[in-house]
Amino acid sequence: MISAGIDVGTRFVKACIVKDGEVMGWAGQDVSRDIDRVIAGVYKKALEQAGIKKRQVKKLVSTGYGAKLVKKTSFTMSSDRCAAKGAFALDPTIRTVLDCGGLFLTVTAIDEKGVFERALSNDKCAAGSGKFLEMSAQAIEIPFSSISQYAELSREPYVISSNCAVFAESEVITQVNHGRNNTDIIAGVLHSIAGRAATLFERIQAQDNVALGGGLAAVPAFADRFEQMTERKTVSLPMPPQNFGAFGAALMAQQGDPFKEGSRRK
Repeated sequence: MISAGIDVGTRFVKACIVKDGEVMGWAGQDVSRDIDRVIAGVYKKALEQAGIKKRQVKKLVSTGYGAKLVKKTSFTMSSDRCAAKGAFALDPTIRTVLDCGGLFLTVTAIDEKGVFERALSNDKCAAGSGKFLEMSAQAIEIPFSSISQYAELSREPYVISSNCAVFAESEVITQVNHGRNNTDIIAGVLHSIAGRAATLFERIQAQDNVALGGGLAAVPAFADRFEQMTERKTVSLPMPPQNFGAFGAALMAQQGDPFKEGSRRK
């Protein structure tokens, strides 16, 4: 059976095509104002990479912040369940998934069969998210791709005191104007976000093994700080971490809606 998953996040749109549980193709693109065009374009690219015609896709499941923007879906599913589903399919030893997105941090616990148990998210404030890291990097003129390199040069990370993204960004700009080293500022931002993730991790009583998903997981310095704070090692999976959600959604499509009577629950 051929299925598709589309993950409409706050920063990126990702699509994944799956045949009998195996990835055939995937694509991703930044979110823009013409979101309908972005979704259609990403889906088309994923289909082309898979060598699949749209009519061959039996079921399509959408997930993410903008899941309801995807037209003609079989059903929608929460991003925490999809990310966990995708991570578990890649490594059945995974018991906890930390999804680090543009606006949200979510920790999801699953059992030994990959069945969802519980999830916990941060408040709806960008101060604990990838968006805050991106805004901070722009404010101090550090390329996003170089964040880890700069952070590793820090000798005295600045402590972010504000819990609000707006005030925290203002705090960052103030420190720049006061001449504080950019490396210490970006290291402080990473420490702040990793601290929020570690708090969620502790509250949910997370179990090993742990996988990091979402765009922030691709920033090595963030992963390092999270591991230091939680004293846990995260598992490296054979897929870009920001694609777990779309992959999991495509797998959910193959099983059917878990909330519909008669469907297999996993």
